[in-house]
Amino acid sequence: MPDTMWERKLDVLPPGSDDDLSPEHYIRMEEAFNELTETRIDYEETTMKLQQFVKDLWYEYFKFTRREPEAWNALKKFPVPIVKSFFEWTLRHRLRIRAHSTLQTYYNVLCLVRSRETGIFRVDEETKRKMTGARQQLAIKHKLRMKKKDKPVMRVEDLFEILKTILVSLDMVFDHERDRIQTILWVQLIAYTGNRPAAISALCYKNFKVALIRDPDKEYKETLVIDVTAADTKGYLGEKDANTLPLPPIRRERCLLLCLQTSILGLAFADEAFANDFSAEKLYPLKLRPDQNELELKWKESMENMPIFRRPIRTVHGMRTSPDSATTADTMRTRLKKSGAITGIDVTVLPYSGRRGFGEALDNSSQISVAQRNLLMQHASSRVFEKRYLPHHTTADVLAAYRGLDPQVALLRAATGLSRTIDRRRPWRLKAEQRKRVQDHPKVKMYSHALQAYQEWVDEELGGLKVIRDNPDFKDLYEEYQQLVRNVRNEKSFQERALLEEIKANFRKEQPVKDVQRQLDGFPVEETNNISAVAGNYSLPERVRAISSLLTFVDSEDSLPEVEEQRRTEAVEAVASLCCAHDGRRRTRSIIIPDAKNEKHSSPAESAMSTPLICKRLQCSFCLHDEQLDWSTRVKEFARIDILKKHLDRFHLKPHPEGKPIACPECGFVCDHKNHLRNHGGVHGILV
Repeated sequence: MPDTMWERKLDVLPPGSDDDLSPEHYIRMEEAFNELTETRIDYEETTMKLQQFVKDLWYEYFKFTRREPEAWNALKKFPVPIVKSFFEWTLRHRLRIRAHSTLQTYYNVLCLVRSRETGIFRVDEETKRKMTGARQQLAIKHKLRMKKKDKPVMRVEDLFEILKTILVSLDMVFDHERDRIQTILWVQLIAYTGNRPAAISALCYKNFKVALIRDPDKEYKETLVIDVTAADTKGYLGEKDANTLPLPPIRRERCLLLCLQTSILGLAFADEAFANDFSAEKLYPLKLRPDQNELELKWKESMENMPIFRRPIRTVHGMRTSPDSATTADTMRTRLKKSGAITGIDVTVLPYSGRRGFGEALDNSSQISVAQRNLLMQHASSRVFEKRYLPHHTTADVLAAYRGLDPQVALLRAATGLSRTIDRRRPWRLKAEQRKRVQDHPKVKMYSHALQAYQEWVDEELGGLKVIRDNPDFKDLYEEYQQLVRNVRNEKSFQERALLEEIKANFRKEQPVKDVQRQLDGFPVEETNNISAVAGNYSLPERVRAISSLLTFVDSEDSLPEVEEQRRTEAVEAVASLCCAHDGRRRTRSIIIPDAKNEKHSSPAESAMSTPLICKRLQCSFCLHDEQLDWSTRVKEFARIDILKKHLDRFHLKPHPEGKPIACPECGFVCDHKNHLRNHGGVHGILV
């Protein structure tokens, strides 16, 4: 019998494991222990990239000052003169920082790099105090913004305006119409659950539970409830516990654009994600057995790990949705920011605007305690919410409180919301002549001339860019070329943003004076075009149907349960139909609205019946048989055969992998590769 605990444990180990788990093995492990590498904290990927970037900047600075061997020792000793000079060099030569808080962030990251590289985790108090003053002097010298940014709060009325812009605005152009619905759902989840952007973007079907439960309200009997669990939460200071939020439908919803269930179910039916094969028409009539209180609608096993928010990809048959590649949170953030600008809101609308609105709603609710608010917001204490989330623009009616009057809640809510700043005339992008001004900016021209001179040198001396790109011996030269291209692009983007901010500032300053003076002169108030365009302005009938279903207001008092079920069914079907369509138009800076009088749209049934059996000589066979495209795009005839060839190569054949089989869009015959398909097109007398 074994005498010790270790010997008893050794008896149950698999054969051959004694050498690896012997006492000597653990002694050697203690002796080989590396405290620097085995005790460091691994941060998120984005944080690690930022640390690597700052580390590269540090060593690049010492290379610039011809002191490369001293870089590591300087990082270990951390002398104030060197650190201050490093940030001075960074501000002048590498980074275009505009805020003091950003400079503080880069200093904090440099301290993390120091602890990771040298194992020294603390900066002494004297160095901290001196660096605080040094950063302040740098901010004054380089005119960095000292004031903190506003903390805009997106409430439900602001959410409605943004969702309406995403749905109906002709300036919101997507590669595939599914992206439009995904963006609407993403913004809804940000506002309704308060989760962080990365957690929302990582949601899969398994994170949603769709179930029919018994409703205490006897008028409805059964109700569909969707539970959302955001598992991919923020990892700072340890993984946060995932919260599950049940999201029931709002009874007698006046406008279904705000309905979260409509977006989720529409995407699910478009993906055919349910284990049972049924349509939205059969969803709401489902009933519970007398002896059960819940009936869960299961997902297919193959769909459980599929991301809800997936990016579009270009295929032979046009734009399609990727089966497994998720859309990034940065992409969704850019779309939300653009939709807020198109709406005419004066501040930048970001995902945390919705998260702050969620926190404010919890804080103002008498049915939710402070502990529940901290749990739902995933905060360790109330101090986080009070410091980071409470807006500086107070929503309390202090005047009424001081005078002992009833507060004007609705008025104060309107006075402190984002919708207060809406002006549809507010500029949100540059016009053609304004972009021309950017091209003529001295810095842009300087970088452009440098790039042009480098290209000419490569063409004359080495035979062209293709030579240095494909030859490993010229790797450094090609990287230098890419850096010059980035310089031009970055400078142009910076000058465009600066010019747009200047135009916005002028509008903010001058337009109110013009409006007041116009009325004082006796002119009537101008009526601007509403963002909701007429149905004829849209090329897709599916989009017209979705707008009609989601943006129709009904009298909630007169809505019977049967009528409400019909409305919701039609809305889900319309959303699912839109998720399977795209208009095939290329994304451009200026969107030309089609003429509703001259452009006719066929219904899907009429289009299918009138589809030619044989593709014409100047038609694209791929587009002709793509039922997700609108009818005018499918039957389009190109002006010349060379234009058709460019279209085929760019939009259909280029995305297809080289050497892979490809099916003929006319007859379905599987060709061995793209050249085989081109030759096969002669059978039908068309170009493919």
